[in-house]
Amino acid sequence: MPRKRGPVLGPFEVEEIQCDIKHIITPTWVTDLPHNFGTPKASTLKADVWRSALQLYLPLTLIRLWGNLPQTDHHKRVLDNTMMLLQALYYASATTMTEAKQ
Repeated sequence: MPRKRGPVLGPFEVEEIQCDIKHIITPTWVTDLPHNFGTPKASTLKADVWRSALQLYLPLTLIRLWGNLPQTDHHKRVLDNTMMLLQALYYASATTMTEAKQ
C-alpha cells in the first residue's frame, strides 16, 4: 500500500509564496495576488488571478525552495511535473502554433 502524504504545499510554502507576493515587482498588466493567498480568507479567486499565480508567483517560489533538491526528493519531482504541466498549458493556450514553437 502506498504511503499517504500530506498536502504538497504546507504552511511553510504558503508563507513563502505570500512573502514573494509582497516583494516581487511586476508589470502593471500582471494581475496581483491577494496578500493572503493560500488561506481561506483569500476567498474565491478569479481565473486571471489563478493565471498569475501559476505563470509567475508559484514557479518563482517553488523553484527557489525546491529547485536545488536532489532528483529523488518528492518535492523536486512535484516541481518538475508542475513545470512540465505549465509548459503544456502555455502551448495549449497559445493563439498560434508554428514549427518554431513545437
